[in-house]
Amino acid sequence: MSFKKNLEPEDVLISSFETHKTFTLNDSDSIVGIYAVGLEKPTDSNLHNFDINTAATKTISSSIFYSVPSYQTIFKLYYRDITQMRGNIDYIRGVPSASDAVLSYTYTEPLSTLDDTTRRRTYKLRRPYTRQLHDTATAISVPQKLYGERVRPNSVRITDDSSASTIILQDDGRGNLYDTAFSSSYANHAVTAQGSGSVVGNFFYDDGLAVITDTGSYKDVGTNSGSDGFVIKFDSTQTIYERE
Repeated sequence: MSFKKNLEPEDVLISSFETHKTFTLNDSDSIVGIYAVGLEKPTDSNLHNFDINTAATKTISSSIFYSVPSYQTIFKLYYRDITQMRGNIDYIRGVPSASDAVLSYTYTEPLSTLDDTTRRRTYKLRRPYTRQLHDTATAISVPQKLYGERVRPNSVRITDDSSASTIILQDDGRGNLYDTAFSSSYANHAVTAQGSGSVVGNFFYDDGLAVITDTGSYKDVGTNSGSDGFVIKFDSTQTIYERE
């Protein structure tokens, strides 16, 4: 005996959940798409008169990367100049110049809808929550085929041996990279005169891209290879749908 019944839309349940997988890769894994490229802010001469014969480059697996065009791409995508923005200004993504971060801004709001009286509020945006791009930087790219839909926040760790001591950078879940040696200072926004405890770069989870923006103690992170190279660890994200 068999039974036949039409399934209505309300009889179908579709649920989703995220799955994650941890990857650990190093500078020698360019065969799978791990690239570390130096970025250089252009001057008017080398931007408008760009010459591939004299431009700064880096060759990885027979592929040539140009520092100036790479810088311009990163700058336009993630570090917009607030003076060039129109409409609502993004104070988190935007920076007032190549070397400064937005520390605070003043917002004017109405006290009441019944009159024109207004009040001004100044919001403090401390450096760990703002982006800044200097004249040089290093970008480490992770291929989409590995991270899936996006890199899982709070899962990124970059270990670098380019200096005398090992440097370990961790993401804070908000797209910022900090030195784990100064995790307490970073958590308390206690930035010292030497910059310890501040943000040293950014990670863009949807694009699998790390940008090391600090030009001081961290300027060589991601630039060397072998025993002086780097290791990047992260969790990929993939949504699985279950139908019942």
